[in-house]
Amino acid sequence: LNGAIREIISEEKQTGGWNAIEEKARAWAQKSPNSPVAQIFVANVLLDHGYDIRGAEYASRVPAERMAEFKRYVNLAREQLEKTKSVASNDPSWYEMMLNIAQYQGWSEPQLQQLFTEAISKEPDFLQTYFVASGWYSPKWGGSRDALKHFIDNAVSKFSPSQGDAMYA
Repeated sequence: LNGAIREIISEEKQTGGWNAIEEKARAWAQKSPNSPVAQIFVANVLLDHGYDIRGAEYASRVPAERMAEFKRYVNLAREQLEKTKSVASNDPSWYEMMLNIAQYQGWSEPQLQQLFTEAISKEPDFLQTYFVASGWYSPKWGGSRDALKHFIDNAVSKFSPSQGDAMYA
């Protein structure tokens, strides 16, 4: 889903700009209030807009005004996800996005764990949830190699040996 969404956003950005994309996304979500994909798409557009403003530099090199705009768009994406949770969280991509937002916003470990536990209790075989959650434990985000290894070993143990091996890789 995310690959297709990213492609649509990229193509639309070329022709109409961010405001046009956001308007189309919101119009679709309004016309399809019971569609998880439509609701998640709005959050994706907002988050991608924020990333476009932020740029690809290391966070420490992003000018304060651009980082503030990025954070504003992260907040807008979170608000969209939270207000549509009853519908949109039926798609496990909702949790994938919320887990990313939690990381960007620096949620506490208990908050992260609560969201992760909810995600895997709802859809235990959606591997992307584990991949996103593993980021919290990576040294890049303030974790450690040992913490990451512990998370991976624990996650892999929940799957069959063949699926666990593929996930570990």
